Amino acid sequence: MLNMLKRVTTGLLLGAYAVIMLLWGRYAILINLLLLMLIGVYEIVYVLNRAGFRPVAWIHYLSALLYIPAYIWLQEKGLILVLLCGFAACMAIACLTRAPGSKDLLATLLPSIYPSYAFVAFAMLALSAAPHWRLLLWMLLLSAVSCDVFAMLVGSRFGRHKLIPKVSPKKTVEGAVAGFLGAFLSMICAWAAFYAFGEAFFIGHFLAFGVIGGVATQLGDLVASYIKRFCGVKDYGTIFPGHGGVLDRLDGILFNAIAFCVYAMFFSL
Repeated sequence: MLNMLKRVTTGLLLGAYAVIMLLWGRYAILINLLLLMLIGVYEIVYVLNRAGFRPVAWIHYLSALLYIPAYIWLQEKGLILVLLCGFAACMAIACLTRAPGSKDLLATLLPSIYPSYAFVAFAMLALSAAPHWRLLLWMLLLSAVSCDVFAMLVGSRFGRHKLIPKVSPKKTVEGAVAGFLGAFLSMICAWAAFYAFGEAFFIGHFLAFGVIGGVATQLGDLVASYIKRFCGVKDYGTIFPGHGGVLDRLDGILFNAIAFCVYAMFFSL
């Protein structure tokens, strides 16, 4: 009960903080994304070290610092530049400093992809020239949080059939279905609320947001659980009481950010 109270309290505080940042504006969002990206990189390097790997960490912190400024200055070219240079540097440094046959080479590549790409996708949405860029971020967070809450409530009470026990023993089929429905229903309710206040947005986008949120959020959660189980750790960190680290709390949101970014680019939103 105490742990649940701590988890709920932390969740509410994080939700309130996220609302303030979204209302504050782009630069507040970007500064927070940069800080969270650095912490996320630290956490993924930490769990890899716990698993016995020795990834070359400093290159990932440098890349994390450069991604968002590179996108601001050079758009997609800047991202590609940092990506290619960072990838080549990771390979070269690992080969020069690690013994042949070592798995550290592969471990060095993981932080260059996860979680940095997902934070960059979030930043791309925040920097979008679309008039409703903030709406995309609201829906991204709402669908992810709704998915998590419905999955947790239904799964903990009615879950009987394990989803993928080797990856995440606590997740159930019932919880996954509830999470999908929660994300989908939250988007329908959001569209209805906007419609009631005179904002006639295309409902098809909101239905798509619901599907994206219900699927991508849970995939992100499973990927984060897979990495933790592979590395033999329970949490990525302890920064958020009752939730763990940044990647424990944002795992589903990060994959949702990638999916929303792809959707927004495809439909020019």
